[in-house]
Amino acid sequence: MNAPKKIILVVLDKDESLAEEARKYLPESLFRIHGFTDPEEALAFIKKGEPGICLVRTALNNTSSSAFCKSLREDYSKEKLPAILVADPHETFKIKVGYDAGFSDVETFPINWQVMQNRLRYALDTNQLLAKLRDSEEKIYHAQKAAHMGTWEYVPESKTFILSKNSHQVFGIRYGDERVSRDHFLDVFHPEDREEFSNLLNQAVTRHFPFRLVHRIMRFDGSVRFIQQQVSIVRNNITGVKTILGTALDVTDQRLNEFFEMDKNSVLTMIIKNLPIMDVLNEVVRVVERQRPQASTMISLAKDGKLVSAVYSRLPAGFIRAVGRQRICPESGLAAAAYLGETILVNDASSNPLWDNFRSLAQEHGLHACYAAPILSGKGQLLGVISLYYKESVDPAEEDLALLKAVTDLASVAIEKVRLTETLVYQARHDDLTGLANRGALREWLERSLNAAKRYEEMLALLYIDLDRFKQVNDSLGHVVGDQLLKEVVSRLLRIVRDSDILARMGGDEFVLAASRLESKEDALGMGRRIRQIFREPYRIQDHELYLDASIGISFFPEDAQDAGKLIRHADTAMYYAKIRGGNRLAEFEPQMKMAVLERLEIENDLRKAIENKEFELFYQPQYELASKRLIGFEALIRWNHPELGRIPPLKFIPLAEETGLIIPIGEWVVHEACAQNARWAKAGYGSFKVSVNVSSVQFADEGFLDVLVSALNKSGMESHHLEIELTESILVKDVKSIANMLSGVKSLGATTAIDDFGTGYSSMSYLHDLPIDCLKIDRSFVINTGDDTFASERKRNLLSKIVEMSHDLGLTVIAEGFDNKQQFDYLVKIGCDVGQGFYLGVPMSAPEIEFYCSMVY
Repeated sequence: MNAPKKIILVVLDKDESLAEEARKYLPESLFRIHGFTDPEEALAFIKKGEPGICLVRTALNNTSSSAFCKSLREDYSKEKLPAILVADPHETFKIKVGYDAGFSDVETFPINWQVMQNRLRYALDTNQLLAKLRDSEEKIYHAQKAAHMGTWEYVPESKTFILSKNSHQVFGIRYGDERVSRDHFLDVFHPEDREEFSNLLNQAVTRHFPFRLVHRIMRFDGSVRFIQQQVSIVRNNITGVKTILGTALDVTDQRLNEFFEMDKNSVLTMIIKNLPIMDVLNEVVRVVERQRPQASTMISLAKDGKLVSAVYSRLPAGFIRAVGRQRICPESGLAAAAYLGETILVNDASSNPLWDNFRSLAQEHGLHACYAAPILSGKGQLLGVISLYYKESVDPAEEDLALLKAVTDLASVAIEKVRLTETLVYQARHDDLTGLANRGALREWLERSLNAAKRYEEMLALLYIDLDRFKQVNDSLGHVVGDQLLKEVVSRLLRIVRDSDILARMGGDEFVLAASRLESKEDALGMGRRIRQIFREPYRIQDHELYLDASIGISFFPEDAQDAGKLIRHADTAMYYAKIRGGNRLAEFEPQMKMAVLERLEIENDLRKAIENKEFELFYQPQYELASKRLIGFEALIRWNHPELGRIPPLKFIPLAEETGLIIPIGEWVVHEACAQNARWAKAGYGSFKVSVNVSSVQFADEGFLDVLVSALNKSGMESHHLEIELTESILVKDVKSIANMLSGVKSLGATTAIDDFGTGYSSMSYLHDLPIDCLKIDRSFVINTGDDTFASERKRNLLSKIVEMSHDLGLTVIAEGFDNKQQFDYLVKIGCDVGQGFYLGVPMSAPEIEFYCSMVY
């Protein structure tokens, strides 16, 4: 299949910024963009080729945008080459100037490039439709220009007209006697034009005044024709007798073309002014009936597989009720035109099989012929059908088909413009992914609802919802899974939304539920509790079972805020407060929350500077071979030495680092520093130790993680088998396949892998067997109290023994954490635990303290 032809876009600006922005946001597969800063060069380029559309800034080099456009229009009409003026927001006065200069449209900064892409494509589609429309008009003109002409002579004495044979045809008078009485001749005139012609004829007789007149005549079939009469007074040079001679020319085609041109411009003006679509389609019906007065017209629109009558004229109500809602199928006239996408001509409804279902109905209402033509979009999509009905069985002429083509093109432009406008309005007010209202639509809703709440003294609440742990899912499983998860979340949230409420997406994983007409605060708090409840069930996306929580902040009108902006900010503050308190909770706004949130933001800002300011430090907790109490390695533990707040423990800042993404550079520093320090100890002769580094799920999912390990090993010179990477158990449930691939990558470098805090997360024996894991670190919660004589301690000892036994069966090394006394230590040795780290043998120490410790012990 051939790729679609690219749209050539000429961008003219005083610099390259607009062209660069267009290249950034417009897909290269659809647009070929040429940027110019010199108007003359732009015009020269345009004249050499066939560009699709121009984008012009108001401020240009060497000339004005208006002058450039006027030069452009000397060779290219709006229809041949659309041009859009891009103005700054404060340049509203230039909008009219732009239109007057010949620009097709005007846009203002900042540009919504998604909307602009649709607008550019619509402009070209519209021009193609207009070109088709002009082509149809040309066919009408050529089909109708062969006008008929006749001559007559008037005899005042007998008040008779002597008609030529052609005159009978022109006036529609049955051919017989060449002499026709004045009354008979005037009978064919339109009643409104009859008196004028009679008066002028009398003046020609009595005063010998020639005249010229265009008037209407009525045919037997009810059609109206326009006749141009040129009446002369001719004097016989021999006899001196004056004769009244007339030349009659059928100018119906010319007049109808003139009327159609005016009517078409009227319809296009209505479209440009965004008048209601039904008004525009009614005008299209009137255009048809001015061209074919003997016809009745109906426009039906395609909707949900049916044709629904939209506008009609001169058709019986009973007929409209019967045919006004037809299923699109090949069995009946209108529906067949829609189904097949082609014009259906029925010149005799009494015998045509397409009218089997409606034959009696047509006969009842005196309808004998129907022409139906589909209304198609520029891309061939069915929009509706235009149908013409006649009370006589007639065969369509070529001009009838051309007229149908022209008016269906007109209707297509009108309907597509409305649908595009509706689409653009929808896109401007809704989120692309979820279809929810966006920030702008939420603001509009809040303004209206707050005005109503003030008027009727009602309560209104705003619930600001942030998804806990969504970022980790998105980072580890990818945006496809993340987007699908967001859609599932929205599906659940919508179950809580009432008709008087609105649910909006604020961006990312943040949503707002605004609830009006509340009886009490408890109504909104109950909604918040129900929101938390819906997150308790897991989400099943592709092959993953995912769990999310939500932090929710609530603010109330009129208690917390009187306007939309403050109401949103206060709910946001309450949500953030709920998040820094651990998440998965509901918080009602209180003024003092602002201080806590500000403190949190300050810590975040300080965290961003901590690496540069060298405020992080690694402590190392010794790890021992339990059977011999031999020191074999260390676990690297990060500490933050804040210049004002002092030493901040990891639990205070690691979650924040993960939320903000700062865990990536922080984790990279930890790996480099731990490897470098261990290498320095080895070089200094303190011993050859293994160093364990904890890795966050966010860091582990980062595509550059393995490169960080390679870099740290290369720069430090430490042997790779001395590095151990520790992962928390909860990481393993996110995507076992990708986790296995990453662990295999770690082991391919020569490093070992360990599962930290075993038993506290989503414990599963299967991953211990399936994943390339070397060590299992048992959480301290299994170790504490193992020296007691209570029943609970006995059960804990048995469980701990089984874990060690099972791990050894799988070939895993077992490391115990958190033993604080000799009884716990002795039990771990008894059950065969391999390695341990705990305060009983050694507390976390700084690097100098480790060096002192090693020099004293060894």
